[in-house]
This record gives sequence, structure tokens and C-alpha cells, in this order.
Amino acid sequence: GKLPLRIVGSYYWNDGGVDPLPELTEMQEKYNTDLVQAKYLKINMDGGDDKWNALYVDPYTDRPDIVPEPIIPYETMRDVLVRADAQGIDVTCHCFGDLAVRLLLDAVEEAIAANPPRERRHKITHGTLIHPDDYARFGELGIVYDSTGVWMTYDPLNQSVATTRLGSERVQMMFPASSVIAEGGTFSLGSDWPASGYVSEYRPLFAIEGAVTRTLDGRKDVPPLGGDAAKLSVEQALRAQTINAARGMGMDDIIGSLEVGKKADLVVLDKNLFDIDPNDISEVDILYTMMGGKLTHDSTAE
Repeated sequence: GKLPLRIVGSYYWNDGGVDPLPELTEMQEKYNTDLVQAKYLKINMDGGDDKWNALYVDPYTDRPDIVPEPIIPYETMRDVLVRADAQGIDVTCHCFGDLAVRLLLDAVEEAIAANPPRERRHKITHGTLIHPDDYARFGELGIVYDSTGVWMTYDPLNQSVATTRLGSERVQMMFPASSVIAEGGTFSLGSDWPASGYVSEYRPLFAIEGAVTRTLDGRKDVPPLGGDAAKLSVEQALRAQTINAARGMGMDDIIGSLEVGKKADLVVLDKNLFDIDPNDISEVDILYTMMGGKLTHDSTAE
């Protein structure tokens, strides 16, 4: 009764020589309560662009001679994913570059072809760059695209490291949430905290603001990353932080929206986000939080 949040855990698999499914299955049986569940198989397809170990369809602009390999060989990853999918286990996968995204999409497509229909919740995390040819595949395959709102901005890291590695054209295509949504995909917001980019921030309102403005907090003088077309609407960002995030955890049947029969996990704000300047979203105060119908935070009592 003391845990003030719900935890959906993942089994981190980073050794292609080890079969992760027996231990994950054991953990799923051991940790399966209302508040704590061991649920996902976590895979890293690649690294990041700072060390030239993210996987891209096109070569690095500054080092075209570097062609990194997946952290786990594709065939090994695919075979495990297909078996996991057959057992009803969903995968959440770190995919930084657009080739990493494509490989995971390909593996899920093979799993769907090989296994009986079911309600899947596979998820790609980060998706810093996604090739335009793959935008529609998220909706077609039912894969959730999950990323971090405070990273979806034109910050000094994007201006320096990413531009050096990828060139300005690809940088302006980073975090294409609006394009994936337009093609019928589901986008969710997560903090990835305590991991960080230029900004280390776990608070959801900062993520929502970043996704809506595509600029650093309070920086109206900086152009939005990807231009105005890349911005999410407030409604899209709210859905990404609530019901879509719940879907990505396989919990949208019990949390994520205000519906009869769902658990009363609520947040009450002091302002309506639809009525304020999007650049001020992160300044809104949290009045109350509630989990399972119990008050867990009351700012008016402080």
C-alpha cells in the first residue's frame, strides 16, 4: 500500500548468445500484481549518433566509412522476437537510427506473418530518425512509436553533434511524430529519464510542451525543429502522454483516460492547456494527483 505508482518492467536483453525468454517468463510469473508487472522484452538495436554506432539507411555525413552493426545480429533478434510474440510477449526496442527502426519493423512483420492474431503492443523507443518510407508501417503493424518530448527540439546537441553526423536535411527530419500520426500510427511520450540529451527532465508537462512547440523551454526565438509541420497539437500531445502511453504499456484498458470502469489515476492542473500559450505549458502547476482513487499529492495542503 506504500507504492505511489505503477511499474511495468522490462527484461533487458543485450547478449545474442543468451535466450532471454525462459528468465523473462519466470519473472513475469513472479512479478504480476496490480502495481508491479514484469512485462516486456527490451532490446537495443543500435547505440547513438555521438559515437557513430546508430544504424542509418544512408551513411554518416562526417564519417561515411563507418558502417556499424546491430548490437544483436538481425537474424538472432528476429528469431527471438518471433518466439516471444508467439508466447504473447511484447517487445520494446531502442532504435535510434532509421535503419534500426526498419529492422525492428521487419522483424515484427515477420512475427505477425508467423503467429496467430493477437492484441499486440510492440513498441519502438526513441525513433530519432525514421525513413519516410516507414512512417505508414507503424499503423499497419500496430507498433507504438514512443519518444521523448524534450528531445524533439532544436537544442545545441541537434545544432552541433547531429548536424555534423547527419547533415542539416536529416536533422530537420528528426522525431517525425506528426508524420507517423498522419499515416495512422500511434505516438506516445516517455521521459527516458534519467538518461538525457541536452536536457534532463522527467516531468510530463515539459514533454508535452516540447512536442507541441518543438523548441527548448521558453525559447520562442529559436525555430522549431522540423518546422511548424512537425509540431503536435495539444490534443495529440496529451493523448501521447496519457492513453497512448498506457497503450504502449498494455494498460490502456484500465488507465490512460477518464472512462467508467477504469482506475482513477488522475492529474488535476491549475490551468486548461488548451487555453494557454503552448510555450507556457511547463509552467502550469499540478494541483492534485490521484492513483486508484486515492489522493497522492495535494499542492493546496502545502
